[in-house]
Amino acid sequence: MDARRRQFMQQALGATVASSLIPDTDILARLVRALKKPAGVDMSLLAHLELITKNNRQRFIRSQKSTLLLHDVSRHLEIITHLLESSPPEDANHLLCRFAAETSQLIGDILFNAGNNAQAERYYDVALQAAEECNHAVLHAVILGRKSFIPLYGGDAENALPLLQEARTQAAGTAADVVTAWMWAVEAEVQARLKNADGCQRALHQSERLIERGRSGEVSYTFADPSYSPFTQSHLLGYKGACFVRLQQPRKAQRFLNERLASMDETRIHKKSITLVDLATTFVQMDEVEAACKHVEQALAILEQTRSARVFQRVLAHRHQLERRKNTTHVKNLDARIESVLPSIQFQGAL
Repeated sequence: MDARRRQFMQQALGATVASSLIPDTDILARLVRALKKPAGVDMSLLAHLELITKNNRQRFIRSQKSTLLLHDVSRHLEIITHLLESSPPEDANHLLCRFAAETSQLIGDILFNAGNNAQAERYYDVALQAAEECNHAVLHAVILGRKSFIPLYGGDAENALPLLQEARTQAAGTAADVVTAWMWAVEAEVQARLKNADGCQRALHQSERLIERGRSGEVSYTFADPSYSPFTQSHLLGYKGACFVRLQQPRKAQRFLNERLASMDETRIHKKSITLVDLATTFVQMDEVEAACKHVEQALAILEQTRSARVFQRVLAHRHQLERRKNTTHVKNLDARIESVLPSIQFQGAL
């Protein structure tokens, strides 16, 4: 009887789990009608697609392994594309173009985090076309801002500036302050990488002023929900720290980076790994090898969970700065740790 009871419970549990994974069949039926008949693209279907589009952005922000979302998001873009190909009515077409822009940008963000700049740029460019088609200037501006990350973190910061300047022009007058504040923070890091301390300070000041003012306005889905906003006072601390790292002012950078760590949501481990690498770099600049290695090893422990190729690139850049100390015990131990993490990073980068 015990054996039969266990068997029954396992079957019942399996049925429960299986039923929980069945999609909303009503939505599927409406989607099938929409694909076959353009007039079937009704507002309830569009509302559902909008919910999925927003939810995918939330999943990306909160995810520890963003490339695992790639299949779901790509499938969502395929559905949107099919609906656009069916020549829907003008109002539906406008909304679908927005969903396409948001989703293409999200795939670009995922690919960028995975270290695939070429493919990320392709998706950003398509996203820009879709945002232009639906006449959403602020969304267009946000995509330009994200696209600027490719030259910024690819060693070509100068070519990031025109993208950010165009983004601010697009967003002027209509965007919420949080959007424009983020753009100024990114420009501050660009100016720091170009060793323009005055330009960096001006950009940081503009960003802080806008964050404090907090005026509402148009946003993209990236900035739509304050509970997972990608830019807050805490994020600005991280940008300040990164800027002073680039400007070779390690003491000042440490103050902001430590404040950033203290104010950071514990679930944002991807962001924490970036901050730890920046903090490690300040110790390299101060020739404190043990502290530098300790902080980057903490970042590597997080990378075993997130598997972020982009952050791993930062780790390798940090290690390059330690080359003259490569024979020390601390650096040798760090090399072994990097070697142990490498296979999982390569796996994710291939997705």
